[in-house]
Formats: sequence, structure tokens, C-alpha cells
Amino acid sequence: MVKVYSIVPFVFLFWFTPLFANAATLSFSPSLGSYSIGNSFTVGVYGGSSDQSMNAASGAVSFPQDKLEVISVSKSGSIFSFWAEEPVYSNSNGTVVFEGIVPNPGFKGSSGKILTITFRVKAAGTATINFSSGSVLANDGKGTNILTATGIAKFTLGTSIPVSTKAADKEKPSYFDVVEISRQDETDPRAKFIFDASDDIGIDHYEITIDGRDLGEWENDETDRYEAPAYSPGRHIIIVKAVDKAGNARSSTAEFFIKGLDIPVFTVYPKNLQSGEILSVQGTTYANGEVRIWLEKRKDEPKSFVVHADKDGQFMFVSDESLTDGVYDLWAEAADERGARSLPTEKFVIVVSKSAMFRIGTVAIGFLSILIPLMVMVFALIITLLYGWHKISVFRKRLRKEVREVESALHESFDLMRNDVKESIEMLEKTNNKRELTKEEDKILKQLKRNLTDAEKLIEKEMGDVEKLI
Repeated sequence: MVKVYSIVPFVFLFWFTPLFANAATLSFSPSLGSYSIGNSFTVGVYGGSSDQSMNAASGAVSFPQDKLEVISVSKSGSIFSFWAEEPVYSNSNGTVVFEGIVPNPGFKGSSGKILTITFRVKAAGTATINFSSGSVLANDGKGTNILTATGIAKFTLGTSIPVSTKAADKEKPSYFDVVEISRQDETDPRAKFIFDASDDIGIDHYEITIDGRDLGEWENDETDRYEAPAYSPGRHIIIVKAVDKAGNARSSTAEFFIKGLDIPVFTVYPKNLQSGEILSVQGTTYANGEVRIWLEKRKDEPKSFVVHADKDGQFMFVSDESLTDGVYDLWAEAADERGARSLPTEKFVIVVSKSAMFRIGTVAIGFLSILIPLMVMVFALIITLLYGWHKISVFRKRLRKEVREVESALHESFDLMRNDVKESIEMLEKTNNKRELTKEEDKILKQLKRNLTDAEKLIEKEMGDVEKLI
């Protein structure tokens, strides 16, 4: 008996261990809630396998088609990378069917998001959502179905939220996710989103910010889809705050990408222009497309011009004004009626300068502007020198005349003086003939002769010097 008791627990453990080890679930979140007629809400479908990795799951979700209708099904944020069967829904049958695959090593966790379903309330009552079928396959190489439980969700429809409930609510929305709706054309500049939020008393409005710019509040409209304004190519960030009817809020963030149109191509453009010429460029873009041409003279504000391509995508731009000399940058971007744009082309440099003849004329004018004043100065200098030379000549003539007059007067005066001295000498010599001169008289005679000789030499020298100076 001891052996029997010892074996039974072992058998019991062996029998039930696989049940617990291979437990997997399919569930809904949220599973409860109250919504008014006409309002929409989202329900997430989740798969869980905490003990063993799963690599596939499938299911058929059932809902009362008389009370609910599906607006959209989103795969955003799903643990599945591949879909054996794309999620499809039928409002007439009240079903949503899916089948997806998680690549090796599979998914292991308590709650992995499979897809998100957005419902709209059609009528009042209680709506129960459940799985009419389902499977979760283990990543064991055999495809073992390890699904052990499926959940249900119940929602009260058409009832209003009591005021007292709003006043007593202090909890922010229990769940909120921003889901971008897939676009067939990635160049569409207006991204669309579904705001997947859950709150016991309901969401009042959403506060939206994109790329740091506050876009204000938004309330669910009939489409239940938020459409962002047109944005330029590139990555953008949307931040949304879901605010419930009691003022509590939860935020969620998503990134979206706008693909640019094909960049236009310049086929003909000038690298150099003469001042006063008209700019003309040609290029290609998509058929009947719009092209915005940008022209910027450096250190000035850029100017833009819009031209349209023909059915073959050919476009031409001719400036309405001639360009003045300077350096210009030219670039372009394509656009369409939706507001979608391309990235800009590279910047092309155009140098506008004066014509060769104008430059030669300018140089000549500059040269003459220097030469003419210089010639005037030289001419004035020559005139001044000639005038000075004339004045000097006149002065020399006058001086020579005056000197000659002085010389003549001096000669006359000297002759008179010399005659007087000679008479004195002759008188002394006559006296010497009559008698012997005294010592004083002899001394005076000799002195007078020397003075007369010296005076004659001095006068002749000084007059010679004056003649040379003149």
C-alpha cells in the first residue's frame, strides 16, 4: 500500500504537468466598458504563452452585428511579422478572422498584441465578444496546439455615464495607443490615425501635438479617424493625450513617415549670365506636375515661382525680370494637388556679371578718370613752369638793366673819385719836383696810389661777379 500511495502522486504530476507547462491563451483588452450609441471604441486581441514559445496563432472573433459594427482592423504593434491570412472582418456575419506567424524563436510572454479592432455602437444593450474558434501553436517543430483558454469581453451599450461616477473617477484611461492607418500611397502627406483608448467613463477629447506644434483638441467624428495636416517629406512625431470625461489623461506617442515625391531634374540651366539677361531653365518631373522654382541672390531673400509640367513631364521656367550682377542659387521641388512635396534638388550656382564690352568700357573710364586729371596736373605744371620762367626772364632783364645802370653810375662816380685822387697825386708829385716831400706827404702819396689801384681791382671783380650771377 505504501508503494501504491507513492506512485499515485507521481502519476498525477506526470499527467497534469504538460497541461500547465503548455498553457496558452487568447484574450481581449479591455474586457469591460460602457459606450453610448454612435460612439466608437477599440478592443485589443492578445495572445499569451508564459511557459513555452509560440510561433503561430489563429482565431475567429464573434460579435453581435445588430449592436456593433467594425470600423477598422489594425496590425500596428502586432507580435506577428507574417500573416498566413490577412485579418478580415464581416459586419454582416459579425466576425473578425486572423492567422499570423511569429518567426523563430517565437513569442513567449503573458500578453502579446495580435491586432486592434475598432467598433462603433449601433444599438443599446449588452454586447458580448468572444472567440468562436482559435489555436496557438508551440514553437516546438511539431505545431502543437497549446491553447488552453479563451477570454470574452462584455460591454454595456447605449447608457449614459452618471454625473456622480464622473465626479468620483480619479483614474486616467487604463489603455491608450496611437495607431497609424496604413496608407496605400506613402507620398500622401496627410497621415491618418486611430486613437485606441479605454476608460471606464469614456474619452472626452484628444489633445494633439505634431513635431512640437500644438494642434489643439480633437473629438471623435463620424469617421473615428484623425487626419493630420499635410506634412513635408521625412519622419514626424505625433504626441496625443487622451482626456476622459473627468479630466484624467494618458499620453501616447507614435512616429510616422512621409515619403517624398520624385525630385525634379534640371536638364538645361546656365552657369553664367551677363547682367541684364533673362534666366531660362528646363527640367523634367512627373506628368502634369507642379514645380516650385527657388531663386536666391546671395545675401537677399529667396524668391519662389510655380510652373507646371506638360503631359510628358517637361517644364520650363523663364524669369520675368532680368538679373543684376551677383551670385545666385537655383533649386526646385515638386508638389501636387494633395500638398505632397519632394525633397529639394541640390543648389545650382549661377554667376551673373557685366558684359566684356561693358567691363572694357568700365576699365577705360576708370583709366581715363585717372589719366585726365594727371594730364591736367602736368599741363598746369608746365604752364606754371613756363610762366615762372617768363617771370624770371623778365626779372633777369630788369635786373641786368638795373645792374648796368648801377654799373654806369658806379663807373661815373669812380671816375670822378679817381680823377680827384689823381689830381691829388699829381699835385704831390709836382710838389716833389719843387722840393722834397715830407715824410707825411710821401706816405700819403704812396697810400693814395695803393688805394686807387685796390679800388680799381675791387670794382672790376664785383662787377664781374654780378655779370656772372645775371
